[in-house]
Amino acid sequence: MTSKRRVLVAFAGWEDRFASGVKKNLFQFGDLDNVCVFYFLEFSSMTEASRRTVKKHCDSVEFVELRAEDPVYSWRVSVKKVQQLADGPVDLLVDFSTMPREIVWYILWAAHQVRANVKCLYYSPAEYGGDWLSRDPHAPRMVFKLSGVADPSRSTALLVTAGYDTQRVWRLVNWCEPDRLMVGIQEGERFKRNTDIMRSAEEEFGKKLGCSVFKVNAFGDRFGEDDIAQQVDGVVRTHNVVLASMGPKLTALSLYRVQRRYENVGLVYAPAGQYNHEYSRGIGDFYSCCMGDGDD
Repeated sequence: MTSKRRVLVAFAGWEDRFASGVKKNLFQFGDLDNVCVFYFLEFSSMTEASRRTVKKHCDSVEFVELRAEDPVYSWRVSVKKVQQLADGPVDLLVDFSTMPREIVWYILWAAHQVRANVKCLYYSPAEYGGDWLSRDPHAPRMVFKLSGVADPSRSTALLVTAGYDTQRVWRLVNWCEPDRLMVGIQEGERFKRNTDIMRSAEEEFGKKLGCSVFKVNAFGDRFGEDDIAQQVDGVVRTHNVVLASMGPKLTALSLYRVQRRYENVGLVYAPAGQYNHEYSRGIGDFYSCCMGDGDD
């Protein structure tokens, strides 16, 4: 009988929670057959120190270079690597704490194709730092294999889970020019300033733009999936629906699951041009989610 292997996949970041999270995973899940850490070439100097820290605690780690400015290259490399890691019975542990949402979706899609069992892991920061987290949004792009099927006779409905960088939301709005705009804001005081920032977002999009604003608890049951699905269900039969995760990282999972429910719906990624080096501090709460055999 072939024993099932366990493989950890992570993405290198400069935040405390990347290296700390990998160490916690090694302690929590014990001996692993493979550890694979993706990283972006463009940010390699910023993540060099944290990658060295991980190397000290895990001699067998494999670092795989991706390119932030070349999504075709990153898609091909990440999908091929997941296929290699999932050759045979495997439990794939995906720590997406510092993983770009676009790469999260590539990995989940690739794991679905080979029907790997996936357990997603997420460590929140202890706190966010600075007055800004990201800025200078680049042109949005539809996600490979998860872009949906558009009907030319229909208008567009855009659903965005909003976070601290509302410039990226505006970039998406200007890019999509949606007939319907739905903005999900995080409920509750999860982090300092969250209530004030979400109230500002509600004012900015709900009252000034006149769009639909709804509340999502990304840290609650199913990471807000049901709230998001309810919004999508109201427009999926009349519009081409596009989904974007700009809020808490956990909504990347809930949006992915909603896209799997409605495969005509598309996922879009809006990269930022700059990230604050003091993006976050420390490591906070742990969340996990089993995606199942191929996410079914």
